[in-house]
Amino acid sequence: MIVAKFGGTSMGNASAMKQTGDIIKNMKNSKAVVLSATSGTTDRLIELSELALNNKDWQKKLDELKFNHKKIIEDLNISIDLNSIFLEIQKILDGISSLHELSLSIKDSLLVFGERMSTIIFTEYLKKIDIHAEMVDAYNLIFTDNNFGSGNVDLK
Repeated sequence: MIVAKFGGTSMGNASAMKQTGDIIKNMKNSKAVVLSATSGTTDRLIELSELALNNKDWQKKLDELKFNHKKIIEDLNISIDLNSIFLEIQKILDGISSLHELSLSIKDSLLVFGERMSTIIFTEYLKKIDIHAEMVDAYNLIFTDNNFGSGNVDLK
């Protein structure tokens, strides 16, 4: 089995995702694919959390993030609805604003949405190009210690 890891640049836009899909399609062995968030998404989520913490208007930046992901979805000509994920992000940002608190645990919870969105999008694209693909959320597979912000994998 081949384990292939693709970073943010490989997930950066629809064109990059198509190239990554071609790479995967040309792999002969069974494979597991690990993805990063789309290019710039993690930085945007960090920025959103800081804006929320400082009671600054974060809605415009969240709308930009939504637009970027919708554009990728449209350019790949696939049909996915990420609204529930963006609602979860919004709830976390509302909580940060209300409590004036951003713990490392909450920050980690927020940042994982970048990888979830890119994986949802890319899995659907792989299916479109006739590659059998199933999304496995690392949240249910990999566990870490409580060292939030720089956790270590719990190998037990």
